[in-house]
Amino acid sequence: MPGAYHYATKLNVPILPLFVTFKKNEAGETIYTINVGKPLYPNQALSLSDNKEIMMQKDYSFKRSVYS
Repeated sequence: MPGAYHYATKLNVPILPLFVTFKKNEAGETIYTINVGKPLYPNQALSLSDNKEIMMQKDYSFKRSVYS
């Protein structure tokens, strides 16, 4: 089943990497943070499968960078 990277490449639209993290502060309250990365644009010179792989890797790298 095709996913977000497939459709972004096929329709030539960007993926916006984002996810939510949370932690408890000293008072025990949960603090939520929305992490938003730079848009990932498909490269029209590349194949559908290459674009999907590259966009997925960049998205994953952004998420890893937040936790580093």
